[in-house]
Amino acid sequence: MIRAIDRFVFGEVAAARPYLLVRAFLLVLGAHCVAELVPHGGRYGLGGFNVAHFAVLDRVLPVPTPTLYLGCAFVVAGLSFASVVAGPRRPIVALITLLYTFAWASSLLDAYQHHYLISLLLVSVTAMTRPSAAPDDASGLGPDPAYRSFVVTCALVYGFAAFGKLEPEFLSGRALARIAPPEAIDSFAFVFARLGWDTDESYAWLARGAIALQVVSAIAFFLALDLDRRGGGRREAIRLLGFVPLAFHASAASLGLGIGWFGEIMGMIVVLVFAPRSWLEAVASSIGCRAETLLELATRDRFARTVIGGIVLVSAAVSVGSLGLPGAAPAAAVVLLTLSAASLSPTGAGSFARRATIATGVAGIAIGFAVAHPRLGVATSNGFVGLAASTVRYDYFRFVAGDAIRRLEYDVAEDAYMRAARYAPDADARRRTLSKISALRSMSR
Repeated sequence: MIRAIDRFVFGEVAAARPYLLVRAFLLVLGAHCVAELVPHGGRYGLGGFNVAHFAVLDRVLPVPTPTLYLGCAFVVAGLSFASVVAGPRRPIVALITLLYTFAWASSLLDAYQHHYLISLLLVSVTAMTRPSAAPDDASGLGPDPAYRSFVVTCALVYGFAAFGKLEPEFLSGRALARIAPPEAIDSFAFVFARLGWDTDESYAWLARGAIALQVVSAIAFFLALDLDRRGGGRREAIRLLGFVPLAFHASAASLGLGIGWFGEIMGMIVVLVFAPRSWLEAVASSIGCRAETLLELATRDRFARTVIGGIVLVSAAVSVGSLGLPGAAPAAAVVLLTLSAASLSPTGAGSFARRATIATGVAGIAIGFAVAHPRLGVATSNGFVGLAASTVRYDYFRFVAGDAIRRLEYDVAEDAYMRAARYAPDADARRRTLSKISALRSMSR
């Protein structure tokens, strides 16, 4: 029994998997914070009222405000982007975990279950990260309990999700029909017609299929723990099972289910957990070599660091300062101070200290592009996340306006709609926003 537990906890994995997983997870986390958390930040602390996820937070923490909430989201995004550039360090990733957890736990306004999951996975990511500035080794095999805990958490999530659906309301398809409109199953209509199923039967079989896919996904993640130690047909069979969770998330996206970035985050994880070791080692080696070369050129001497770092920091300041959202400027100061402190600490000495300035600037520029750039922002369409006209500021102000209307604060709503119109991603959105302003003015008269 002891040997079995030892093999389970300390089983060997390819070092390239945690190496890439930490960086990819932080990159996606930063984009997720900007694109998914920020737009809803204007609702926090309205009327001085709040209910946190945990009662103890209501007693020990202040009521969250838009500035505090958006500040946390921007700090997490900034530190995440900077860590990808400068190299992740355990104290900084631990701070990211703490601030991200506080952001969603501070109020029941955030009710997405997958935000709980991200915090759980961040605990494993923190443990996977080296505590000091020593470079990571992305080659070879070795024990990594933190990586294995990460994969086990994913397996448990799929298993728990499948178990939670074993109730008559979901098995009958009625629960799925409430969240997925009939037009969402048009892509499956041909198959259903050939089988002779009506709409109710179609929803019922879609629900059962979702349960089956999640059960198989849970099994696949457990088997993937030993993927790098398997050989021959067993290894290839386990690898093929990785397409099952991808099929599940693709199906959920095609049905238009509102589950935030869960599908994108899990899709990234599936690729890094099930991809061939040789591919991951090649990618890790290529990324590591090119990043080291660029950073070495940028930090070769003091003059280069001063000039390049100054240009990047000024660009980042302009980028963040032009966002027009509360909490952005304080968050930039916190990110800069945090990375500066990490650079001055004994464990942050050396290469990380040389990279900190450039990493901070790149993080600020990345946030600016994600929030404000008309063509390279982060947007969600039909369940898939991609680069398109950013709607972050537009969504933020139109949500503020909608909440103000519910409180009969028409002046506040009109001002928010005016700002939303300024940041509308296209002409149609601007036209709709301006029509709402006209309607508000008519109501106020």
